[in-house]
Amino acid sequence: MRLQLNFAAGGYDFVRPLADGTVKPDGIDLIVLGGMGSGERHHRMGHGQEFDLCEFNAAAYFAARDRDLPWMALPVFLHRRFRHGFVFVNPQKGIASPPDLRGKRLGGPTFLAAGNVWMRGILEEHHGAPHREITWFVERDDAVDFTPPSGLRYERVPEGVRAEKMMLDGDLDGLLSPDLPHAFLSGDKRMARLFAANKEAEIAYFRATGIFPIMHVTLIKREIVERHPWVPNPRRSPTGASSIRATSRSPGCATRSRNSWRSSAPTRGNSASPRATARISKPCSATARNRASCASNARSRSCSSTPAG
Repeated sequence: MRLQLNFAAGGYDFVRPLADGTVKPDGIDLIVLGGMGSGERHHRMGHGQEFDLCEFNAAAYFAARDRDLPWMALPVFLHRRFRHGFVFVNPQKGIASPPDLRGKRLGGPTFLAAGNVWMRGILEEHHGAPHREITWFVERDDAVDFTPPSGLRYERVPEGVRAEKMMLDGDLDGLLSPDLPHAFLSGDKRMARLFAANKEAEIAYFRATGIFPIMHVTLIKREIVERHPWVPNPRRSPTGASSIRATSRSPGCATRSRNSWRSSAPTRGNSASPRATARISKPCSATARNRASCASNARSRSCSSTPAG
């Protein structure tokens, strides 16, 4: 008897063969659920646990593990992206370089948005802007319950107000955004990238660290793995053929290696330390052979498509 599972994921070209049935996981009737944005998908999984498998915010996954939510993560990373180009500041606020962010007020949609978590860590570790010396304003609750740790400057924006508008009105000094803000796209002079040469900064970061930041992991409910341990393991599938992990391949830049993923994702106690180190099975990292192409395409859709944290 074939196992019935659903899988909520973005509409990537490498997921499409699973969605249209071109590729069929061995022993599984898989229904791919698309048509929803990342925020909706993450919220529905985080607060309703609606899906058997789900592309999910990597930082929120660590917060979920901290609360012992019944999920596991497969080393299948459907969304990666460099994020230096998603930090915005008001040029009139005297912010010329990252250290100028000390004592400033920055906004964003949620605190655990994966791209924002990565950039808080990168700004602190590589650019002299400690995240605890910045006040962080968020618009809404995270995909999982999150209790700000002691010493973190964390506030909510007023109900119904967008952080982008607060920045344009002068109430915030900057913005960490999973998408390119409308004001920036329209050329509003009150909003500029902190890293004006963001592509060069992203390439330099990759050359220095070898890291192509992971935005999303692929969750699977723990009970499914306990009842059917062959589902995430192709070597234990009914016929030894493809399973979820084998068929939901990450893009070419997400090849497997033994490198750990260093991030500012929360670990035990909801710490937001930018030096926290986490390991998910054998995390993906660009191999030496494709590092050059990853770096040269730092902002292209060949390595990361679909905006959102």
